[in-house]
Amino acid sequence: MQQLQYHSAWIKQVDSTLDQQIQKAFIQTRENEDQIIVPLRQAINHKGDYLLTVLLHNREQQILNLSTVHLSVSSLYFQANQQHFSSAEWSVEPMTSAPWTFIFSESNYSGELTDDISNLTIEFTSSNQN
Repeated sequence: MQQLQYHSAWIKQVDSTLDQQIQKAFIQTRENEDQIIVPLRQAINHKGDYLLTVLLHNREQQILNLSTVHLSVSSLYFQANQQHFSSAEWSVEPMTSAPWTFIFSESNYSGELTDDISNLTIEFTSSNQN
């Protein structure tokens, strides 16, 4: 059975609004085998990096190492693509769901964000589950 787990950094910093959004997304999608990644928020930070906050569902019997993830994000006027997120030193345990924010450097995205994340197309692959 899928369980929700927060990285220790998330427990310290998540605000109540985002926590409620994560809880709701988990309840709505935890049994949907087709949905691995659920977008929650997107933004451009003060450094110009694109931030994509998601809920990840690891439905496998193996640990998902987030540093091996390749992520492509697109919408009508926006595209982002990045392999190997070096700052993602955390893993998602088997049969566990967890929120995470992926950071795309400025050179790995183009276009303009919209407030509506429901129109995002996200392609998610992992080159190494161990």
